[in-house]
Amino acid sequence: MGFFILYLLDLVLTPFNPLWYSPWIISYMRNFTDRILSAVLLFSVFTIRPIDGIGQSAWGFQQYLSFGYNLGMGGFSPATLNNSGMSHLSRTPFFSFGGIYHVDGHITPAIAGNTSFGTHVGSLWLSENKNNFFSIETEFQDNKAAYAFKTPFDILLPTNSKTNFSIWNETDNYLRCSGAFQYGHYLENMDVYLYIRTSLGETFFHRNTFHHSELNYIEDWTVNGSGLKTKNASTTKNSPMLGVEIGIKKITYTEGASGFDIGLVYYAPFATNTFRQDFEFFKDGNLVGKSSIVYNGGSLMLNVRHTFCYRIKKDAPDEKSLIE
Repeated sequence: MGFFILYLLDLVLTPFNPLWYSPWIISYMRNFTDRILSAVLLFSVFTIRPIDGIGQSAWGFQQYLSFGYNLGMGGFSPATLNNSGMSHLSRTPFFSFGGIYHVDGHITPAIAGNTSFGTHVGSLWLSENKNNFFSIETEFQDNKAAYAFKTPFDILLPTNSKTNFSIWNETDNYLRCSGAFQYGHYLENMDVYLYIRTSLGETFFHRNTFHHSELNYIEDWTVNGSGLKTKNASTTKNSPMLGVEIGIKKITYTEGASGFDIGLVYYAPFATNTFRQDFEFFKDGNLVGKSSIVYNGGSLMLNVRHTFCYRIKKDAPDEKSLIE
């Protein structure tokens, strides 16, 4: 099922984005993680129609179809910075919305900070006394880990020497498909559920604001012998990723309801080196310093989830069979 969703995306996006290719989608289908996610989705979907005694009175739970979306923003993404020489980068907190320059002069509007947008679908079970719930869902997300570094001196734009910048923004954008389990306990004094949500899946289609992550990709930001040069020294095409989220849920469960989760989530990739980027700084044609950044790929951010829940009613017993 995970493959089917990705294939539909491939059909829709391929005409508009040359970075999407069907052979990549097909190779993803063969991945072990995808088979696990498909099993999670199939379990959720095929238990939507309750089986007698399962998910209802036998366990003391009412069953719901759940689906919705999430929005995440802010927080922090870890990275390892190694410097040498007199001029080098320094990490700086930075969050804004504006234009990000490409080396060819192209400007793209973007949020300079961690972001997450995704959808989820599955099943939710609520205890009859409303004290506890748990859900099993499949997620599909477009996430971004963002980084900001202060340059040792102002860098001129190669295509426009009148424009300069002193903050280097880098992003690790990726798609993520995962299976998720969520458990919540009702806090009567606050009229909310305290929950913990864990998810396990895989990242793929890594890119920054402008292009797909490529090994040995080089950019030259020097003007008249001064500026910087960058090179992608290593890249990771995909990685298993664990997500852990803690927060509160406010929702009213009826035959048709919606509610909100708000919590802190940390996405932790198993590969601790999503990609490495090397920098060289020049003044009047002389090399004055170096920096090397290992981007972890993980991110901590505030997450909001909007969920729609529809009660799944158990079929009434056949009157004729009761007589028999």
